Amino acid sequence: MKWITQGDGKNSVISVSSLSTNEWVDIFIKNNFTVTYPSEDHSIEESDFFEELEKGAFGVISMLSWKWDKAAIKKLSLAGVKILCNYAVGVNNIDLEAARMEGIQVGNTPDVLTQATAELAMTLTNACARKVTMGDSYVRNGKFHGWAPDLMLGMELQGKTLGIIGPGRIGTSFAVKMAAAYSMNCCYFARSEPHSLISEFKILNKWNELRGTTPLECKKSNSVIDLIKTCDVISIFVSLNKETNHLIGRDELSSMRKNSIIINVSRGQVINEKELVKHLQKRVDVTAGLDVYEREPVLENMLKELPNAVLLPHLGSATREARRNMEIITSLNIINFKKGFPQWTGNSIMPFITNQDLPYVPSILTF
Repeated sequence: MKWITQGDGKNSVISVSSLSTNEWVDIFIKNNFTVTYPSEDHSIEESDFFEELEKGAFGVISMLSWKWDKAAIKKLSLAGVKILCNYAVGVNNIDLEAARMEGIQVGNTPDVLTQATAELAMTLTNACARKVTMGDSYVRNGKFHGWAPDLMLGMELQGKTLGIIGPGRIGTSFAVKMAAAYSMNCCYFARSEPHSLISEFKILNKWNELRGTTPLECKKSNSVIDLIKTCDVISIFVSLNKETNHLIGRDELSSMRKNSIIINVSRGQVINEKELVKHLQKRVDVTAGLDVYEREPVLENMLKELPNAVLLPHLGSATREARRNMEIITSLNIINFKKGFPQWTGNSIMPFITNQDLPYVPSILTF
């Protein structure tokens, strides 16, 4: 295994993967860090990483695919690591309690990938509603012989009902975009009041009032099944934990309305993939748009064969803008923690993108 090391600073950081640009390396070098990362395009084996880590490091940059259990966290501590930063929003791959016990801070990159992921959820929704991938395959395989009145009839989204399971930053952004574009009413299921979502719909309805159009509803559902029963598009944006693991199973799927769509851009384990395959085989009228999978990158048997499943390779944050911003936040989490700066308390960490000299740590969960 070959590693690339750049800079000669007195502090060191090691990444389990190369990133999308080299700007993050420049940021670290500018702030007196030595940076080490794999020479290959993607992340490396754990054994290679821990062998390299024996040289010591102040910070580690991780991908969501890496699992940091108690034993792995202990190895970080013994190597002198003080901060572990996920190149992601979620941290379900990290034993946070073990990190606290070892005095290791855990950082993440919220907010900066909200727009990218919300836009991808919109893309999946439109692709499902209008059978885009099915049509693409149809043309490429030479089956298209001309227009026909009943060829691949889809569903218009205008005026339909949108369901949001987990209306956080991304879910709210998606809901507002869909409501503004297609005049969709919204139902949501959340453990706490989604103040931002409710506020955004109030603003949207003021605009609708000025235009003389019908105000849109934004209503709470009492359960996930209640939401599914009343919505044409069901979208999932929850974090993964014990409560949300297999949140969507056989009972929930069987409650889907005729011609409805289910979208998942959160975590694959939220949907019981085996039950989803059975449901899609039985209910050819419904469609699933997936960007994440239960045993990623392995897919449930037969899922790839289903024409009513639109499948993407975990592209939620895969825009040049979002990935650059994630690199900046990841770097500043480690650098500014080393400098002893306090935790940022603003509602958004986007100010760090335009001003990298802010004297705060953007986002650390165990500060």
